[in-house]
Amino acid sequence: MLHALTGVWVFPDLADIPKHLGQIGLPLAWFFDALAAAILIKAGILTLNAIGLPAMKGHMMKADFIASMSKD
Repeated sequence: MLHALTGVWVFPDLADIPKHLGQIGLPLAWFFDALAAAILIKAGILTLNAIGLPAMKGHMMKADFIASMSKD
């Protein structure tokens, strides 16, 4: 749907598919481009979570350590 509204392609080479496949080519090209965009977005999210989780654990461990030191 976004392709129809914006005309933006994640992989512009997929815009050539409709020329070879006829009527079914355009929806197929949109689907493959959307699938590629979804995979790239998901990979980015997984990468950020992989980086963020150890940092968050370290912060929580530090906060617990400081809290336990102040109780004594």
